Amino acid sequence: MPSTLPTTLPVMPLGPRTGWELPYLVAQAGFAVNAAVDEAARELSMPASDLNALYILIAHGPLPAKALARLLYLQQSSISQLADRLQASGLLRRERDDIDRRRIWLYPTAAAATLVAEVGGQVRDQVMRVFAGLTPGAATALAALLEDVVQPWVQQQMPTATPPDRSSAVSLERTHPRMVEPSPSIDGI
Repeated sequence: MPSTLPTTLPVMPLGPRTGWELPYLVAQAGFAVNAAVDEAARELSMPASDLNALYILIAHGPLPAKALARLLYLQQSSISQLADRLQASGLLRRERDDIDRRRIWLYPTAAAATLVAEVGGQVRDQVMRVFAGLTPGAATALAALLEDVVQPWVQQQMPTATPPDRSSAVSLERTHPRMVEPSPSIDGI
């Protein structure tokens, strides 16, 4: 039976001004970061999506399940299973919104902040090895450029409502301030 797939695939040149270099390079950098997260999650015997969810919740505070799903690029139905696992592990608590009873807020626990702080250093070290060829100035510039792109997108995903009780939110800055200080050699990555 003849194959319907081509025997050779077209090559996408990555030279100057082809238009492909930026998406390709950003995707490859993302794969490197994902590999570091995958390895850390594997050591914890948890799905990488769970570890990413905890990091997002600690970085941004409590979020409704819908916002977390958008930030993780997951279906909202997948968030229910993720939240079940994290809640059973003592890393997450759920709270129903006082105004919109359909909305469920997801709060990381202090145990989640401790876990992310411990594993975060390992992930950060692996990612820094990928970017080790950058000078401190180049690393700072790259971080600033990526922030200019990523931050507006993240803000669009954030809820307009506020969680029922912000005082109980766990903050990485409060529980592990050294995790949020920029490294002197890389200034902000």
